[in-house]
Amino acid sequence: MEKSLNCAGSPISMYEGRIDPFDVLRELSTIGAGNASGAISKLVGKKVSITVPDAYWIKVGELSQTPWITKSIVNIGVGIYGDRSGHVFLLLEKRDSLELVKLLMNLDIKEIGDLEISALMEVGNILTGTFIGALSRFLDIKIVESTPFLRVAPTQAVINDVVGKRSPDGEIWLAVIRFEVEGGAPKGRILFIPLFNFGRDAIEKLKK
Repeated sequence: MEKSLNCAGSPISMYEGRIDPFDVLRELSTIGAGNASGAISKLVGKKVSITVPDAYWIKVGELSQTPWITKSIVNIGVGIYGDRSGHVFLLLEKRDSLELVKLLMNLDIKEIGDLEISALMEVGNILTGTFIGALSRFLDIKIVESTPFLRVAPTQAVINDVVGKRSPDGEIWLAVIRFEVEGGAPKGRILFIPLFNFGRDAIEKLKK
């Protein structure tokens, strides 16, 4: 399991010992995952649960030091606009994406084709949408999401394309998620790239 504090320093030093934004990210992800579980269960007609065992952050300048960031994986992303802007992704390694579709659709799948892409897009759209909804309600802001897209590519390349050049000290927040479907438990990540100071906004909201 990835650790919350070893990717880019300690949240205590970063936020001066105040409220821990990790708890906010984990809670938003858990709320989004819970809502997504119900929607996906209804869609496929079987019980699906999604848990959030970990959350952490990395600096943009340290992306290249993260082992999985340069691997070609399934990236399902949406942009967010309105009172705040940014990007939210569902990241799935190939074996996890195939296992997830296999479990959801009861198919023996070896490669990602059009049918699999459609299923993954639906899952990604539900999961990123529920996360964005939880973020909007928590910060009491109005945000809308763009049309989702799917790319099988290294996540770093996708991030560079959609975000462009950012300060190396900019933050990327991640929550590890685990799908539990009858017969297996593939995992993925929710990757949240806020183009605003999420940590500050979270702390200010909780202080009110």
